[in-house]
Amino acid sequence: MPTSQEFHQQLNDFSSAFDYDVTYLRELLDSSQPAYEAFAPVQGMSRHRAALPIDAHAVACVTAMLSEDCGPCTQLQLQMSVQAGVDRSVLKTLIESPEALSPLLGDVYEHARAVAGDTATDDARLERLRAACGTAGLAELGLAVAGSRVYPTLKRALGHAKACHRPSLEF
Repeated sequence: MPTSQEFHQQLNDFSSAFDYDVTYLRELLDSSQPAYEAFAPVQGMSRHRAALPIDAHAVACVTAMLSEDCGPCTQLQLQMSVQAGVDRSVLKTLIESPEALSPLLGDVYEHARAVAGDTATDDARLERLRAACGTAGLAELGLAVAGSRVYPTLKRALGHAKACHRPSLEF
């Protein structure tokens, strides 16, 4: 397991790379390294992608963020999605007019919203997603939603979710 100093360096590097405020993560680390160590393995959960197309994965992550976050974490997810190769036009459509997404991405969006909102899933949509992405893709969609929600939840729990702004693709 990395040392506290190594964790701090990782946080500093991440903060610099994405111009993202990691104060809440530093606070977690400084107040309880064992709690941070319990959190650390979760960080890869939302990034795991093998079966889902990259744009579908990004739509799932951003949609989960939009359901949980008031801006900074969603902004970060948009930046990470662009860096991973997702076309900005897909993300722009997702943010501004999700009803105009392609059929597959529209299904991913609606399913991610249902999962994040703990509402009933549409069986026909679920079967379309299973046919398009397989059960592995559905599992990855679930990991993307669950993993993306960890950050804004932790941020709120520590009292750091105070700065709200509308996400933008101007970066």
